[in-house]
Amino acid sequence: MKKKELEQIKTASVAELAKQIKDTKKELTDMHLETTVKKVKDTRKFFHLRKKLSVLLTVLNIKNKKV
Repeated sequence: MKKKELEQIKTASVAELAKQIKDTKKELTDMHLETTVKKVKDTRKFFHLRKKLSVLLTVLNIKNKKV
């Protein structure tokens, strides 16, 4: 994950983070379905999506504890 993207995530509001988490989970689910049908060639994207999801969830938990 690039530093600029990480800074954008850290400055996002709780509602924006929740929306990004929802979108990332949907994208990950869609990729799993496409993998079962053998449409996905680059399975390395799973790693990046899971990593992004973990960063989003971590930042959301930190923001919720501060409030």
